[in-house]
Amino acid sequence: MSLLDLPLKNAPLVFIDTETTGLRPDLGHRVVEVAALRTDGLQPVAEFSALINPRRALDPGAMAVNGITPDMVADAPVFAEILPQLNELLAGAVVVMHNAPFDMGFLEAEYSIAGQSIAPEVVLDTLMLARRQYYFPSNSLGNIARTLNIPTPNAHRAMGDVLTTFAVFRRFAGDLTRENRPLVRDWLRMQGGVVWQPQFSADHLPADDPLRIALTERRKLRIQYRANGGKITERIIEPRTLSGQYLVAYCHLRHDQRTFRLDNIISMEILNL
Repeated sequence: MSLLDLPLKNAPLVFIDTETTGLRPDLGHRVVEVAALRTDGLQPVAEFSALINPRRALDPGAMAVNGITPDMVADAPVFAEILPQLNELLAGAVVVMHNAPFDMGFLEAEYSIAGQSIAPEVVLDTLMLARRQYYFPSNSLGNIARTLNIPTPNAHRAMGDVLTTFAVFRRFAGDLTRENRPLVRDWLRMQGGVVWQPQFSADHLPADDPLRIALTERRKLRIQYRANGGKITERIIEPRTLSGQYLVAYCHLRHDQRTFRLDNIISMEILNL
């Protein structure tokens, strides 16, 4: 049976939140903390939380919001190392988030870097539910919680925001569940339909395209790249994710992760190293 056909009160749900190094996964920003709470209906059954070493600098603006510092993540696992725990919670569940496109974008990018994919059958978004079913002065998670007199301990940390999202969703469920719309598909309809579509994919590229091969087979590329100012350099890169007109890759010239505009890549070839 599809998750869409389950009554919400019986559906497995996973509430997820991420904290990140910045705002743009397509420009190489990474997850620094992830938390998830799994419930049967609205009864908690399991949870997971971890700091993540992003393998890149943390932006000052992000640190000011979430309070996560380089020292806190220096010895933390990389995202790929926590995937078994996260996948166990996600298996066969409806995903619930506040501002789902943001968090799903980061999770999709991290899964892509780890050589895996994430494709939940259903994603529900408390932000879209708030916009379409309520009239809050502001639809930020914190403001909704304050308006509903829901405590917000550890705001802007992953587990704190997961617990707040769960509390908000549970309040919404008490308000919005009716005999004529008790199913998960009714909740999808109430939020206005699908809120997230996969972005980080090379599936649209031809099968023999060097970039697609490098991404799917974890191969290195030699590229000629036109940098700002028009200077052309040759680089050895390890592609990690692709989104729109940007490629995120490890650059051996800079010994760090870099973001490349696809229209500035003059040539590319697969390396047999």
